[in-house]
This record gives sequence, structure tokens and C-alpha cells, in this order.
Amino acid sequence: MRIFAILFSILMLSLSFGCAGQVDKITANLGQEVELKIGQTVSIEEEQIKVKFIEVVNDSRCAKGAICIWQGEVTCVLDITYLNSTYQKTIIQPGLTQEPIIDVFKGYMLTFNVQPYPELGKDIKTSEYRLQLVIDKNPMLEDTKWFLRSYGEQGNLKDIIEGTEITATFNSSEGQVGGSAGCNIYGGRYQIIGSTLSISEIYFTEMACMSPEGVMEQEQEFLSMLSNAQSFQADDTTLTIFCSVGQQLYFTTATR
Repeated sequence: MRIFAILFSILMLSLSFGCAGQVDKITANLGQEVELKIGQTVSIEEEQIKVKFIEVVNDSRCAKGAICIWQGEVTCVLDITYLNSTYQKTIIQPGLTQEPIIDVFKGYMLTFNVQPYPELGKDIKTSEYRLQLVIDKNPMLEDTKWFLRSYGEQGNLKDIIEGTEITATFNSSEGQVGGSAGCNIYGGRYQIIGSTLSISEIYFTEMACMSPEGVMEQEQEFLSMLSNAQSFQADDTTLTIFCSVGQQLYFTTATR
């Protein structure tokens, strides 16, 4: 009996050490890169946010060594727990690149890279997938209603026309920007990488406004500059978007 008890204790101890080697929960700081296996969770305790790597639902990335007519993509599912509520989020990384992709969740920026990259003739096992992830705060321009005050060439900005209102709101949960262009309502998609800002797929309604004078020309200039956004600088009350050919848009949070 005594021998059996000793052997049982050794077995339990071995199992304990074996389980300890499989860490399911990782603690990190904002801006710190972590690598998650499927089933693992990273927690940013001071922010009350946890991200769990649930699964890879599709991996159609063009394999190394293959000739493809489409770049393909890898699609992953995350469970994000924030302030005691849990959300499911799908993230997508295109093929033919191993550069990190940025997605957004509420007030946070998720920078991720899915590894390994497919190779011709090699299958990737589920256990081999790794999600390289950085969780950081979103820049201050998001989830705030901005009011355009002036625009044009740097050093020679002109004020918007009296009696018109041009706005921009960057919705972090949807990756969409939209607002009033002075006459028409507009929208589009945006992406942030550091201080770099790109805006694409801009659409707008097609009303014609006759007054105040110049409102339609002003609207066209604004939308043109917005579509050529390159970078930004923001604080709690001001936002400057730097566009191509030395142009910029200057916003504030104040209505006037």
C-alpha cells in the first residue's frame, strides 16, 4: 500500500509539472508583444481587457513557392473580454505579406501577425499556429466628433465658410470615418499605423447646396484632401491631418 501511495504521489506531481508547462493565461503590458497559441489568453490587467485566441477558421494565403491569382487571407476568431463583457471579434490578414496588420477594438489598437506562413506542399497543423499580438491604446483622434476649422496649404490655411459645418468622426469599433462635408453626408474606411493615416472607399450623398456661396467647392476640396490623408497629429482638443502635396486639415472638438 505504501509503495502504491508513493507511486501515485509521483504520478500526480509529474502531471502537475506537465500542466504547468502549458500556460493558458499570459499577463502583459500595453505595447508589449506576446505570442499566443490557440486557446491561450493575454490579459492587460490595468486596462481590464483580455484577448483569447479561439481558432483559425480559414487560411487561404498564397503559399510560398506557389503562383496564385489571388493573395488569399487567414481569418482568426478572438474572444475579447472588456470591463466584464465578452465580445467575439474576427481578424483577417491578407496573404503575400508578413507585415503586421492593425485592427481596432473600442479604445484599443490590435497589431497582429499570424504565423507560420504557408509553404507549398506543407500542411500547417492547428497546434502550430501562433498569433503575434500587441495591444495598445488607440490614438486620440478616434471616437471623438471633430469640427473642421481650416484647411489648405500648410502655412496658408483658409477658414471654412461662415454658416457651414464640416465634421469627422473616426469610429474605432467599425474602422469607419464619416460626418458632414458641409452639404452632403460622407463616409469611408480608415487605417492607422502609428501616426500614419489612410482613408479609402469614400462615398457621399449627392445633394446640391446653393448657399452659402462656395459651399460645394469647399466640400470638394475637403473630400479630396481627406482621400489623400497621409498622417495625423492629435491631442485632447485638436486634430491635424497632413495630406499629400503639402496640404492639411485642422480640426477642433469645439463647435465654434
